[in-house]
Amino acid sequence: MPVSFYFRQLILRERNYPIVELEALAVLASVEHFCFYLFGCLFTILLTTLHLLISGKDKNDGQSNCEEVVKSCHICQANHHSPAPAQLHPWEWPDPLWSRLHIDFAGPVKGSMLLIVVDSHSKWLEVHTMSSITSQTIEKLRSIFARHGLPKTIVSDNGPSFVSSEFKTFLQLNGIRNITSAPYHPSTNGLAERAVQTVKQGIKQMEVVSLEENCHDFSTNTESLLIPLQESHLQNYS
Repeated sequence: MPVSFYFRQLILRERNYPIVELEALAVLASVEHFCFYLFGCLFTILLTTLHLLISGKDKNDGQSNCEEVVKSCHICQANHHSPAPAQLHPWEWPDPLWSRLHIDFAGPVKGSMLLIVVDSHSKWLEVHTMSSITSQTIEKLRSIFARHGLPKTIVSDNGPSFVSSEFKTFLQLNGIRNITSAPYHPSTNGLAERAVQTVKQGIKQMEVVSLEENCHDFSTNTESLLIPLQESHLQNYS
């Protein structure tokens, strides 16, 4: 329960102070006014934007206590500046073809989901329609691996289909390492994210036909550009 109040009017130059300086001014004026009650005592000053714990005995103890109060204050932590973003580390260039794949889902597009698979070396792009991402993901990947071979690494996000026990078992049985992107940082799997946008934009610009035909036409156009790399990969794999 408050037992006493103190206030005074601001002079002309003080009216232009920012909020932090106004609160600091209020603290100073209040401490000076109640100095006979506070001198030599440990007391707490609570503000709307800043929490301070000041000691009238030991300045070092007061500073240490102040830091502890700020660290334990949920208001201070909620309004704390975000840390500087870490410098992005680019993916290392994979030497063998089809050694690291980036996968993601696009959609829904015309009522279906699309499985996007990109080879990080050649940028070879696979697009497959899916009615269910939970039951057909492994089936589609098995079909892709049967045609192009097994990769060493698969990079994906943390979607339910990519972190399920069935998916992990499938990769483990085939000797494939799974790397998941950092939560809330889709740029970690940026190659697949860009491929999703490319596929969506490409299908949108095509004539309106069935989604399967659109994906087939898109893959055919992509294949005409990447077929030399694919043939080289098949020779190396053989």
